[in-house]
Amino acid sequence: MRKLISILSGVTWVGTVFWLVLLLVGLRANGAAQSVEQIVANGAKFDALYYVTYLNAAAVTLAATMLFAVLYGFFRREAPAYAVIGFVFVPVYCSINLFVYLSQITLVPNLLALYQTPEFQAAAVVLLHEVLQPLSFSTLSVMNSLAYALLGIPSIIFGILLLNHGASARIAGMLLALDGLACILGFLGALLHLAPLALGTLVGGVLFLVALVPLAFAFQGGGAEHPALQMEARAHLG
Repeated sequence: MRKLISILSGVTWVGTVFWLVLLLVGLRANGAAQSVEQIVANGAKFDALYYVTYLNAAAVTLAATMLFAVLYGFFRREAPAYAVIGFVFVPVYCSINLFVYLSQITLVPNLLALYQTPEFQAAAVVLLHEVLQPLSFSTLSVMNSLAYALLGIPSIIFGILLLNHGASARIAGMLLALDGLACILGFLGALLHLAPLALGTLVGGVLFLVALVPLAFAFQGGGAEHPALQMEARAHLG
């Protein structure tokens, strides 16, 4: 299980870095999305880059979900109640984020096609304002922030539990706890339309990305077992 945590941390890190690269390439090619009208005026590009970006985001969501599921399995003996409390938010995070990301490659292209039809244009604009995830404070943008805020709860819980598992795990735990706090504040900012506070989700994403590195190293060699569980294992062997 420890090795699996290390592997999933690495997979999630690689997927997240790839997503950032795709995002930067997309921003350089198309610019930042400010409004539906701007997107239409610039010509919405549903090219391979667009689809790969959101499919990769969905894959990262699944990888993070598996990582937290294995963390739950690791901590359920050490702190069963806290492990369960943390894990119950993970499937909700996964469901919301999959809906948000996959809707960008299924629902959004259809709505933009409707926008080209004069009789449906007004309705399409209203719906696009709500479902375009890159638009600040759109419904799906807020739902995206909500998903990361919900994942912030197990990040804080598991982050605190990691503090007793060696130096690398301690660093990962502190970063995960800070990530969770930042994402919760980011959701509050998105909900209240406070742009500076809403940046907490972005800050949390950076902290999560950095936390994955010491987390992968902490479990790579199998030395992150809680001291009490190590003593229990030695007692059984003895």
